[in-house]
Amino acid sequence: MYDVLRDFHTKSMHRRPDTLDEGVTLLLGVRRTQNTGASGGLAPAVSQTGGLAAGEEEEVITVLFDRSQFSEDRARAWWQLKKERILNISKFRYQL
Repeated sequence: MYDVLRDFHTKSMHRRPDTLDEGVTLLLGVRRTQNTGASGGLAPAVSQTGGLAAGEEEEVITVLFDRSQFSEDRARAWWQLKKERILNISKFRYQL
């Protein structure tokens, strides 16, 4: 999990409750992009003001479940039913 987090710009990461299911929270963020400029390093994918840079989209990094509402089995079943919607959120810019 922590290796995956390195792929995302830290200032872009935030939690957002899922709008359709209580007890489910999404960790969203913007991936770092390869900079083709002179530095050749990774460039942040968000503007200095914290908004999305042109052409960048938020992606779901992980799904968090409230343990008081979800057992491991219920969370697994939820994922099997909802994963397509969750994986497509970045395409819709989280307009659910």
